[in-house]
Amino acid sequence: MFRVGFRSCGAWVFWAAFLASRPDSALSAEPVGDRPERGALRYAVGGRLSVGWGGADLPVRARPSLGLAYGRWKFGSVPSDQGLRFSGLFKEPSLSYEAFQSARRSLGLSFRLHDLDRKENWDGLPSGKTTLRGRLMFSYVLTEQWAVSTELTQDLQQRGDGTTLGLGVVRGFDLGRGQRLFLSAKGTWATGDHWANAYPNQLDPDQPHSAMFGRFGVGATWRRWFGSDWLAWSSVSASRPVADLARWVDPEIEYRLEIGVKFVGQFKIAP
Repeated sequence: MFRVGFRSCGAWVFWAAFLASRPDSALSAEPVGDRPERGALRYAVGGRLSVGWGGADLPVRARPSLGLAYGRWKFGSVPSDQGLRFSGLFKEPSLSYEAFQSARRSLGLSFRLHDLDRKENWDGLPSGKTTLRGRLMFSYVLTEQWAVSTELTQDLQQRGDGTTLGLGVVRGFDLGRGQRLFLSAKGTWATGDHWANAYPNQLDPDQPHSAMFGRFGVGATWRRWFGSDWLAWSSVSASRPVADLARWVDPEIEYRLEIGVKFVGQFKIAP
């Protein structure tokens, strides 16, 4: 039952993408929202509600969402002026540096505090065991609607979260009136210790496990600007173990839902 449901979900995402392929500029600069001025410090303050079910049985949680951005540096979560960077395909880093960026390509180095107990970003509130992950990410905009990204991550503190390699694709839709929709899919290869940490009740962390391609997921993210300061978004995703990993762990689908709102502003601190 899970296998059929997951395939149906993935098919829905990509059939919707192809059938709705109309000329738009969903991956170009935002039509609504202030552009960062040169020498300006950009900030974002807000909150989010998240819940998981199925294989990701998580209670409803309300968490703050904070961020600062200056030049090529960004700390926390700050919506950028390119939709691809807020598509929900990859997790937001805690600290990032944009090494290179053009109209179509970007290369960034980032660091993310990862909560090993909740399997998500550490957000500054008391939680369980955390580790520092380094990430190298490359993104390329294929057309005005399609983009691909790849990321390489590494547990820098060697706390058992290993190495991962992810490859994803995004299809963007401009819905008008400051609204955008992003459909995405992502596959992940990882070392054995990463999978053992992700499934501690099914894989023994003290036993060696092989590196393998083991997870595939699809998702949809909606976002809308209200004026030039307020941004609301919601996202839903489904993912499950596949290939070699599905032979070792329960291939149950994990569902996640998140909604949030942010106030985004900026003030000039340099001429």
